[in-house]
Amino acid sequence: MARLTASKQPAPSAPTRTHLDHLDGVRGLTALFVVLHHAWLLTADRFPIAAETGLLGLLTNWLLYGHLAVDVFIVLSGFCLMLPVARSGNALAGGAANFYRRRARRILPPYFAALAVSVALTAGLQAWSGDAVRLNAGDLLANALLLQDVLPQTALAFNLPFWSVAVEWKIYFLFPLLVLILNRAGKRGRPAVLLLTAALGYGIVDAVLTLAPRLPLSELAHSCPWYVFLFGMGVCAGSVASAARDDDVGGRRKWLGTTAASLVLLALLLARFAWRNQESELSRYFPVIDAVTGAFMASLLIVLGIGKATGAVRLRRALSYRPLVRMGTWAYSLYLLHFPLLRLLAERVVKPLLPGADRVAHFGTLTLIGVPLVLLASWAFFQAAERPFLSRSRKPAGPDEDARGAALSPAP
Repeated sequence: MARLTASKQPAPSAPTRTHLDHLDGVRGLTALFVVLHHAWLLTADRFPIAAETGLLGLLTNWLLYGHLAVDVFIVLSGFCLMLPVARSGNALAGGAANFYRRRARRILPPYFAALAVSVALTAGLQAWSGDAVRLNAGDLLANALLLQDVLPQTALAFNLPFWSVAVEWKIYFLFPLLVLILNRAGKRGRPAVLLLTAALGYGIVDAVLTLAPRLPLSELAHSCPWYVFLFGMGVCAGSVASAARDDDVGGRRKWLGTTAASLVLLALLLARFAWRNQESELSRYFPVIDAVTGAFMASLLIVLGIGKATGAVRLRRALSYRPLVRMGTWAYSLYLLHFPLLRLLAERVVKPLLPGADRVAHFGTLTLIGVPLVLLASWAFFQAAERPFLSRSRKPAGPDEDARGAALSPAP
């Protein structure tokens, strides 16, 4: 598997534009939702997190579904990685080794920089509280080795969202194999990819629960082995979108129907397994809910890529809104940095400033003050720690140029 090249069809003679603004828009919007989700959680006055009731519940309970944003990132990652490969005749340029090298350069330097910032902020919070600074060496080692998904308790030490980076980093190692299957299996390639990733993801879950029968399924909420399946959905969606014909009206209707059906099923599942009591009430059903979310997102990406209906065009145009697209180029930095900054602001600024206020006041203040500061800090972090590691052709060179790189360099 050292070098994977196309054998079924020739590569195109001229490069095809594979950067799509609406994909950056999806990333930017999803990352912003994660920020708001964590702002809501960090202003909670009790744990486990419970849903609100009445009017407040109608207005705020959507903020509890931040986990589903990670589903979107995983599917989008597979889609964006596969799209240029499929448009090049299923040729993985430079082979598997080059792919791994480029992924490491794209993902790891910003991650380690964010880890250093997170450790410093954790130590600062401890010192600010008047406590002795105590950093667990085991937690630090697990975070440095991206093992937070294997050792979920270590994800709480410095920066909670890091667990999904660890999951996705491991999933990347499957990508060359999935390309090989699509390349060699012809029409059976996509079903084979879906079958393999589903068997692998849910097989790991079955093995873990067999070895530890008393382990609650909710304990896997920060490991999510089934994300392999969601990544496979994204890869297949990229393959479908790249091969779609402009005159394939039936195909567009099929994927539009799949999108609508999966959205209805997801709504029913979330209504049935709502956050009525506490967070674990929903996390027990993540293996099913995440799969449905993945199917919805994969089919939606296909519709956005090939759909010509008025609704698809309008949604694509809305997601291509320039500020949203620009934020999507540094969504990875935003994802990496937002949590420790929000925690610092919530614990040391907002709650002390409004000691008698309720949760809604704390959240509103944290949103108005903290979110703009987090966005600014994340943009500066992107410039210093992420942008230098984008390939030269993908660096956003100016405000009027396409921000190339984020859509084809997917990271959570």
